[in-house]
Amino acid sequence: MKTSEIYELIEKIETSKISEFEYSNGDFSVSIKKEPKNTIVQTMPISNDSTETKSITVDVDTSAKKVESNNDKAIKAPLVGTFYRASAPGEKPFVMIGQKIKKGDVIGIIEAMKMMNDIVATEDGVVTSIDVEDGKMVEFDQPLLHYQQ
Repeated sequence: MKTSEIYELIEKIETSKISEFEYSNGDFSVSIKKEPKNTIVQTMPISNDSTETKSITVDVDTSAKKVESNNDKAIKAPLVGTFYRASAPGEKPFVMIGQKIKKGDVIGIIEAMKMMNDIVATEDGVVTSIDVEDGKMVEFDQPLLHYQQ
């Protein structure tokens, strides 16, 4: 399993109601748990021929809704289409919650009429929420994500 696939798996579990996930294939195994204090602990072998494992703890936001402050701004869909958070299936998303973005950074892609349209940040900020799931339809002017300057 590639690192990018593990990150995609973490993200899928992060947005689901699943609290624990285990997968093994031959020498490789992954165990992911949502901890009560909003963390995911992931354990994996250090190498294919080793029985030694390594744990990675990732902070996640498990709340369904984020409380927006007056400083939050939204990047909205400029057209109707299907929103994608990454350039291809299995790739790392363009942005994550807590990530700094700069004016001109691609934050997602909207596919409309078989054309891929990059959606870019109009100013610098820090992503506070991502409001659309990967592969979902969006309407014109629908908020895609919120950020603070």
